[in-house]
Amino acid sequence: MSFFYIDSNIGTRVAGGGTTAQTGSMATLGAANVYANRATAIADGAGSGDFLMCADNHSHDYAANTTLAGPTSGVPIKCISVDTTNIDQYKTGAFEQSSGNADLIMSGDWACDGFNSEASDDVGTSGNDSSLVYNNGVFRVSAIDDALNFGGGNGNVELNNTEIKLDDANARILSISSKMVINGGSVTTTSGGINALFESANGLTQLNGVNLLAVTGDILQHGGVSADNKVAFMMHKCPIGSGAVFLGQTLLRPGISILATQCSNSSAAAEYQYHYEDFYGVAEDQDDTGIFRAESTAFPSGTQSSLKVTTNSNCEQTTPLSFRPFSRFMELSVASTDTARIYFVVANTVTLTDTDVWAELIYPDGTSKNVFNYLSNRNTDILAAGTTHTTDSSSDWRDGAGALTGFNEYQMDLDTSGDVGADGVPIIILHVGLDTSATPIYVDRTVGVVA
Repeated sequence: MSFFYIDSNIGTRVAGGGTTAQTGSMATLGAANVYANRATAIADGAGSGDFLMCADNHSHDYAANTTLAGPTSGVPIKCISVDTTNIDQYKTGAFEQSSGNADLIMSGDWACDGFNSEASDDVGTSGNDSSLVYNNGVFRVSAIDDALNFGGGNGNVELNNTEIKLDDANARILSISSKMVINGGSVTTTSGGINALFESANGLTQLNGVNLLAVTGDILQHGGVSADNKVAFMMHKCPIGSGAVFLGQTLLRPGISILATQCSNSSAAAEYQYHYEDFYGVAEDQDDTGIFRAESTAFPSGTQSSLKVTTNSNCEQTTPLSFRPFSRFMELSVASTDTARIYFVVANTVTLTDTDVWAELIYPDGTSKNVFNYLSNRNTDILAAGTTHTTDSSSDWRDGAGALTGFNEYQMDLDTSGDVGADGVPIIILHVGLDTSATPIYVDRTVGVVA
């Protein structure tokens, strides 16, 4: 483990390798012991487990396509912005760019803290199996139609409290990394709005608490552009811009899904927002100005909500829309509360059976709580006509302020009494296996607990 000190304002070092950890200022350390940029330090041997200690006022322009080669095995190279007057203290602000329509790319494995990166073409990562953890920094794309580009198969990208500056309406994020997680931070622009945030994504892509108010177009645009990439795209607690669309293209193949929870442009709607979409259809929140069940547990604001499920012609009994809309603590060890009950309605021109709509329950065993039981209420003959679901005769389904009319009202149970469970929050997976594009199904978001 060696330390390489970097300051574009004074650095002239090009050989001699790293040193031990230093104190004091960059000026005291002296130009001969300081590199002018990260590329020079890497050329002089900086690699796995080493520290690139960059002055907070460091500012370097490569002005050409530049790839900074990190290690491809062992511990990542570590890039840290430090106080130029106290180089053993962390201070954000160090900056590097590639101007002149050029790329600035990091390959291999990197861990960066407090660093700002910019390019007038693409900025990001490249190389198979690459890894980047980027904390408290900035990525900026400054030119028209260019990208924050995370390339390389089997890659890993984690951005924490990072600002992504896309300063053109057509600038966007491209990711073919197998895993990408963004925690906190924001996406900003000087263009007035971003047309498409992700042009492609791959593997697991997850955004948690990222401010996306600048995104006024598609959040994920992932159909004809990159139809072969498979992605589970998840967003949680991310404010979005007015007019933003979660998925901006018709999906061409299965294997792509987007789940967004508590992501809204409205303060009032954020608590109950839900959107799941894949090749087979969409499940999205419906507030109590539309169809809902009056017995449903209200959200803190008092709003009651259902889920509107609209599937398409790709959906049928063996290729259903499948999603997890429920979360509820259940006392499955008690006989009076060992059954989960799901309530739903559909226009009375449609009869729903247990081959059309069914659910699965995964819950802790009553004796061996580290073992989980599986239960399904699907018809055992998946090709059969099916048995019509039980009529829900006790609920008060509403259409806004008035009673709901012209609908079949159903309920279905998941009874664990045959294989007793333990108390906890089970996994409930709902499946809809028919085309409901003309007659959506509405599902109550409160799971009933009955004997």
